Amino acid sequence: MFGIVGRMTYRQATIEDSPLLAEFNRQLLEDEGHRNRMTVPELERRMREWLAGEYVGAIFEDGGEVVAYALFRERIGEIYLRQLFVVRDRRRQGIGRLVVQILRSDVWSKDKRLTVEVLATNQDARAFWRAVGYADYSVTLESLPQQSSPVLRPLASSEADSGYAVYLDCVDVAGFLPAFYERLGFAKVVERDIAYSSGNRFPMVLMRKESNCV
Repeated sequence: MFGIVGRMTYRQATIEDSPLLAEFNRQLLEDEGHRNRMTVPELERRMREWLAGEYVGAIFEDGGEVVAYALFRERIGEIYLRQLFVVRDRRRQGIGRLVVQILRSDVWSKDKRLTVEVLATNQDARAFWRAVGYADYSVTLESLPQQSSPVLRPLASSEADSGYAVYLDCVDVAGFLPAFYERLGFAKVVERDIAYSSGNRFPMVLMRKESNCV
């Protein structure tokens, strides 16, 4: 896969591009507010596996400068675009729209359904994909582990002198749960992640409440 459209050139990504794409992936997760907390080395390992498997990466350059990448998977009847990223200092210049145009006209099959997933809270992305011809199809609902009730525990003996009586862990869903418990008198102690076998990480917040407030 290689092509030239005006100043824009594109090529298929290789395994050697994994470090670059992993860093871009980290920025993408950060920019869209995703709760995936994988580190860059973890993202690089995953990217290598994807590129060695069923995913295809396309890297787009403008005047020799990498300005965007796309990662997609083609199956019978469908092309699923997993990631599309435009570098931060080249946004609002029509590059994202041009990348989608190139993919649709020069790279992707014309007789397959095109799909992409967008976080419900990412209004800019939803508007972009609608503007380039995608339409709403489905909504994913979820119930996060340990979200329905906090994990409460008494203090260990080694913590007894700290003046606190109750600790709790809660899933940090866009800050909503920590804010709720702060209104009940709890204070944040430390933020950390819990990892699952799927590779996803969920942000957790350890909170505590003073004994005279219990």
